[in-house]
Amino acid sequence: MALNKLRKDREISTEENILVAAKKVFIEKGFYGTSTSDIAREAGVNKALLHYYYRSKERLFRQVFRQEIEDMADKIFLLLGGEIDLFEKIRLFIENLNAVYFSSPKLISFIVCEVNRNDSKVLDIIDSDLNKKIQTSLQYFDEQVSREVSEGSIKPIDSFTLFVDMFSLIQFPFSHKDILRSMHFGPEQIDIEVFLRQRSRHAADMIINSLKK
Repeated sequence: MALNKLRKDREISTEENILVAAKKVFIEKGFYGTSTSDIAREAGVNKALLHYYYRSKERLFRQVFRQEIEDMADKIFLLLGGEIDLFEKIRLFIENLNAVYFSSPKLISFIVCEVNRNDSKVLDIIDSDLNKKIQTSLQYFDEQVSREVSEGSIKPIDSFTLFVDMFSLIQFPFSHKDILRSMHFGPEQIDIEVFLRQRSRHAADMIINSLKK
């Protein structure tokens, strides 16, 4: 009994190890730039073992991509459907997005690149239930913004413009941080990591102040 459990735990550990390795390589190189040899080497296993667990690079990619979308949805997108104050929601969205970038700086670029490269194939990976949750959250956010505008609580703005503002004010500095570091013109050398951590509060303040009447 104990031996069977040990074998099962070892199999789970190997399977998860391959998945972690695949995530690292896919995010670094993208789907087309990654080979099963790259993943096997990163995981410290042979290709035969990788194929035993996941059969193909495509199947492994689908699992990695779905998992990353689910994690991001939990941390960011589903927040938009919460029944909380709009300004607090903006702050939390930006803080959480900033945290995602710090935990995996290349993650969102990876997702965007894969979607742009093969829109229908990649989007089909997203579970229908998860997609429904995301769309429901976005719809609630749209209704909340429209209601705040109609009640005169905030200046007129459409929800999609607001969403893009929230997203891009964090995404741009991360995707261009090396350029920003080289362009910095202050009297002292900039610590780009400190700058990016502080930026979430600045970005939230800027958006919220632009909405206040």
